Parts: sequence; structure tokens; C-alpha cells
Amino acid sequence: MRLGTASGELGLEAVERMADLAVNTPDHGWIRGSDWKILLTSGDRAMLFGKVRTELVPRLDTGEAWGDERDGDDDPVDDALFGYQMAFEDEGDLETAQAFEAARDAYAQLPIKAREDYPERVSFITVVNRSAVLSVWEAAARRAVLRTARHAWG
Repeated sequence: MRLGTASGELGLEAVERMADLAVNTPDHGWIRGSDWKILLTSGDRAMLFGKVRTELVPRLDTGEAWGDERDGDDDPVDDALFGYQMAFEDEGDLETAQAFEAARDAYAQLPIKAREDYPERVSFITVVNRSAVLSVWEAAARRAVLRTARHAWG
């Protein structure tokens, strides 16, 4: 049973949104997060891995997802590339893992953004927006688990 409503609408919408984030942000948070293990079925995870493999990997050579410069410490793009590399290795897909490793190596060659190129205000807004999306998903996952438990226990 998919989380959310009985028809699974909430769960389906969440998975579709996560697929978009997984490919276009890129965001690898769905791979290891404990809330995602509750929210995503094994079929959802397979679909997400497939989307990343077919939609994100072909774009890695272009570098279009990250621009001409990289952040210094705690770089979210580097984190995502590494997270995907490890996840595909864990899945046994070494070819895709190598594509992420090569992309990460190429990304590491980009110059680091000067501090004034990304003001604190923009970084703060980005963090707040990402946190809000995660908070909404976490709340939806928790509500769905409670609903499922109530239904199972009568």
C-alpha cells in the first residue's frame, strides 16, 4: 500500500516530486533517509534510480546542472554526486557509479565561487526552502504511517 490516501494520491504526488528533485536539483536525500524508507516502496526506489540513470546521467558530461563554479566547503552538488556514486555502487550498477565519479572529478576542477558571489541571504533562503520541502514530506510520511497503523489495528 502506498502511503497517503487510500488511492495513494499523496504518496504518488510525493514520489513524482522527489523524482523531479532527484534529477533536476540533483538531490540524493531519498536514498538513505529513514523517512524515505517509510515513504518509498521498493518500486518507487527502483523508479527513482531508473529516472536518475536515464535522465540525469546523460547530462553529467555537460555540467549543465552546476554551472561554471562550485561552492567551497560543504558543497551540495559534490555531496549529491558522491551520494549517487555510492548508491549506484551499492546497487551493483558500477557503470552508472563510474559516471558519477567522473562527473565529480570534473566538478572538482571548477573554480571555487568567491564568497561575495553567493550572499548569505540567498544561501539562507535556499536552506529554508529545502528544509520546508523536507518538513512537508516528513510530516506526510509520519501522518501516513499513523494512518496505516490505525487502520491495521482497527
